[in-house]
Amino acid sequence: MPLKENASEIRESWAGLSKRLSPNKHYDAHSTCCYVFWKGTLMLRGIDPLLGPELLSCLRAMGHGDEIAIVDANFPAAREARLLIRLDDASAPRAVRAVLSVLPLGTFVDCAAFRMEVVSAPEEIPEIAQEFQRIIRESDATVAPLGALERFAFYDRVRQAFAVVATGERRLYGNIILKKGILPPDQDV
Repeated sequence: MPLKENASEIRESWAGLSKRLSPNKHYDAHSTCCYVFWKGTLMLRGIDPLLGPELLSCLRAMGHGDEIAIVDANFPAAREARLLIRLDDASAPRAVRAVLSVLPLGTFVDCAAFRMEVVSAPEEIPEIAQEFQRIIRESDATVAPLGALERFAFYDRVRQAFAVVATGERRLYGNIILKKGILPPDQDV
């Protein structure tokens, strides 16, 4: 796609997202899907290039306590999302790492991140969930361990999430919910 057409598409998508993120707007699963295919490079220092304008705007608009789900390719994201952002070329761990590079996790809660339990084996912790835990620990060592939710409880929680980031992750159970925390006034931004 020529750069001019791509830039035009991005501007139109950005304008549409801005309208949808109005604080007085009620979000519903069918009218607020936003499909993002970001292939360019960001011209900003210190920002992971995976974080395109729609995802950055979404993360900025979230308040403390709001949640964002990052899900695998098998997750019914279009059906469950209030706001859907697609990162089809990224793995779920890569998306989690990018999001946590700018998003503080909640510290005033018992658990600020949740994975989906394995059906029929809730005590099993898949390798991808262990990878999520390592990324969270690298991001903020003070955050509590990754919590687990039964499959349908996880779906219910995703429906309440501020946004869903659908990745191209092919491994099963590559789904996580992150709760946004706060930036204390004395912390560097």
